[in-house]
Amino acid sequence: MKNEVRVKISGLNLSRLIEKLISKNVFINNLVSKKNYIKFTINQKDLSILNDVCKKEHKFYTIIYRNNFKQVLSKLPYMLGGFVALIIIYAYMFAFNLFVFEVNVKCESNLQINIEKVNEVLEENGIKAGMFKSKFSSKEIEKLILLELDDVAGCSVKKQGGKLNIYIYPAVIKEESDEKDRVSNYNGIITHIDVFAGEANVKVGDIVKKGDVLILNKNGASGVVKGNVYFVSTIIYNENRQFIEKTGKFFITRDYSIFNKNIIKDTNLCTFSTYLTKKCSFYISNNYILPIICNETIYYETVIRNEVIPFEEVQKEILDNAYNDALSKVPSGAKENNVSYSIVKDGPYTRVDCFIECEVSLF
Repeated sequence: MKNEVRVKISGLNLSRLIEKLISKNVFINNLVSKKNYIKFTINQKDLSILNDVCKKEHKFYTIIYRNNFKQVLSKLPYMLGGFVALIIIYAYMFAFNLFVFEVNVKCESNLQINIEKVNEVLEENGIKAGMFKSKFSSKEIEKLILLELDDVAGCSVKKQGGKLNIYIYPAVIKEESDEKDRVSNYNGIITHIDVFAGEANVKVGDIVKKGDVLILNKNGASGVVKGNVYFVSTIIYNENRQFIEKTGKFFITRDYSIFNKNIIKDTNLCTFSTYLTKKCSFYISNNYILPIICNETIYYETVIRNEVIPFEEVQKEILDNAYNDALSKVPSGAKENNVSYSIVKDGPYTRVDCFIECEVSLF
């Protein structure tokens, strides 16, 4: 490989400089001559001659590039790094088609189910991250879960790239059908009684508490018992308010993991004295080709602002909030009879109680 150097010399009357180089047996190649500069290529060993000639002619030269073996050696680590990275990418793509990188269990119902128990059954049978995709078929995994877990009514398994998604449908467990005494679910005053089976244990006008027996079981216990019940909400308002505001400054840290193990950890630390955080995780490649996850944390700098807001300025808002909170406790379809409030002030604090009186079925 030739040891060549391409140079650029600026100035006027540059032809004399070229003549002097030629007279000193300097081979000049690819000469480009313009009005105010020239460019040409010479051998690396002639660079000292060029330097002497430029000093005598009071000219300055700049090296555009070098083409020598040392330069190639200096680039070799980067070339090897790129080659290794390419091999790693192809290895991950190959592994992506052979292995399961992540197992997700999801409950497809409002009913509760012990996800940890499902994961235990899967791990005991070798179904976990890192296993071969071909080790178990989707049907085999579905059958295993249905046989091992009594509280599962259905199961669906989908293999999506390097992910194994398992959707669980819990079984509905029926309550015991044995007849028992009918008891009150609320504190209230009895307004209506209609017994179909059993014996009434209260009468209209009685005050009952939650758990009191309304209908005794006598070869059955059924009927309709209604009562007036108060649904209460309490709000304590402090007129000395503190507000957290963002300053507009933020700081981001990023960690990288693969197979739930950290491979790169950000060592930079947030220097904000007060801040809010937002966290998110995402794959660094589309379609999960590489199972490398970036865990990003954003720190937003905040300041605390103190302000006094009298209760009278926000009274309507507080009363509405108390009413809506109490209303959320009222059973659907209950008849609303009356709404009342209690407001008690004590220094900067104000206690607001909202009472919603409704006629509801007590069991």
